Amino acid sequence: MDEDRWLTSPRPVEDPSFRLFCFPYAGGSATIFKPWVDLLPPSIEIQTLQLPGRPGRMNEAPVDEIEPIVDAATEAIEPLTDVPYAFYGHSMGSLVAYEVTKRVWEEYRHGPTHLFVAARRAPHMISRNQTLHEQPADKIRDFLKTLRVVPAEVLDNKELMELLLPALRADLKLDGMYDYQPGTGVACPIVAFTGQDDEYVYRDEISGWSMHAGGGFDLRVLPGDHFFMDHPKHRLALIKAIEEEVKPYLS
Repeated sequence: MDEDRWLTSPRPVEDPSFRLFCFPYAGGSATIFKPWVDLLPPSIEIQTLQLPGRPGRMNEAPVDEIEPIVDAATEAIEPLTDVPYAFYGHSMGSLVAYEVTKRVWEEYRHGPTHLFVAARRAPHMISRNQTLHEQPADKIRDFLKTLRVVPAEVLDNKELMELLLPALRADLKLDGMYDYQPGTGVACPIVAFTGQDDEYVYRDEISGWSMHAGGGFDLRVLPGDHFFMDHPKHRLALIKAIEEEVKPYLS
């Protein structure tokens, strides 16, 4: 496996004191984390998971099961764990980050300082959209419009939607059909973020992550809706909260 395909950094740091591995939401790519570069301290290097079927990997079929993604991500991350690091996942990315956290502890006996999850109900809670990936394109488009993450001009462009749909369907299937396997949770602290105006994931569903935190749990409510990380002002509040948590590891 070519690990270089799975991780990309918008700003490589020659001698980082900390790495933040970021896992995008359904339909997202590594580019959604590019604005973070100018907001984080220069000693933090961002590494973002880039899934098949996204820019740079458009000739690869999207993956609609979590296991092969966890396998590939764990292998790609391992050489970059020479400094303290943490995981951040948004929505679907929270599930992937959670499973990768468990895997790195199992295989390498060391793991992230923190698992940051956002905008996703706890792993043991069944998705309300298990079959959305099977729905016609117009149903998926209407769902995305309610979440307001993809611009309307993109959703209404037939050619663009045809390009986006395979990856979207794969991600929606991965998220909706996720099969939770009870276990010991993760050893590190979990910090869960939710938007105060999120109408898709409820507060008690976010709080459910506490059941999986062996190293402590904290819930942070931030301004914004389900995709608060994409709003410039709300993004800053999120990044400041992450920076506060990892500050003891920075040099």
